[in-house]
Amino acid sequence: MKKHYPDWVLKYKRKGTAIHKIGNNFYLYEVESKWDKKLKRARKITKGYLGKITPEGVKEPGYKINRPTTCKEYGASFFLIKEGKKIIEKLKEHFPNRWKQIFILSVLRFVYQAPLKHMKLHYLDSWLSEELAGVSFSKNILHQIIEDVGRDRCAIVQFLKDFICGNENLLIDLTHVFSLSNNIALAEKGYNSQWDFTPQLNLLFIFSLDKKFPLFYRILPGTVRDVSSLKATIQESGIKNVIIIADRGFLF
Repeated sequence: MKKHYPDWVLKYKRKGTAIHKIGNNFYLYEVESKWDKKLKRARKITKGYLGKITPEGVKEPGYKINRPTTCKEYGASFFLIKEGKKIIEKLKEHFPNRWKQIFILSVLRFVYQAPLKHMKLHYLDSWLSEELAGVSFSKNILHQIIEDVGRDRCAIVQFLKDFICGNENLLIDLTHVFSLSNNIALAEKGYNSQWDFTPQLNLLFIFSLDKKFPLFYRILPGTVRDVSSLKATIQESGIKNVIIIADRGFLF
């Protein structure tokens, strides 16, 4: 059924955009059409939120309205750069083309717990943009960084091994994360203690008991929850004398 919107709303409708009414308000989104091989027809994909439509015009989202200032956050950035010298050194060694982006994104996530779409603004408002200048965080570049780093498991493993420490035994924890994304191949239907069979992926972590420090991680398909995954992860990390703690729900 065709929707009817007021003329002052429709005048902002352009090619590549869509209007949605939520309650009594109207919102503008960027969209594109892609051919779906399974459905054998074009499917509309929402790419981003452009703003709220009002009689006075389109009100941009807050993260776009805000602009970087010349007064920049200094304390946290300076401290983390100073204390993270070894991290920076190892990032340069194992990720020579991406080390700046990885370190900056890690700091901003730690300080602001912000989504990726806000990273550009936080970077420009931070001392990081002075100390580690010239880094771009456009949408396309962010996606490319995540893809490049995520695929280079060998570099990730070597980087993590450089920080393995502690003399006491280690504790392993396996947890699940639900995802309905069609772009995550590891998200599969699997068993969990809540008996929820929503597609999921499993995260396997190794911690140092005496240092209280995370040492190693591995992402597994949602269908994999057996002792062989633990054995393979321990072998990959190179850590010896590991204590495994598991409950009755774990499949040996």
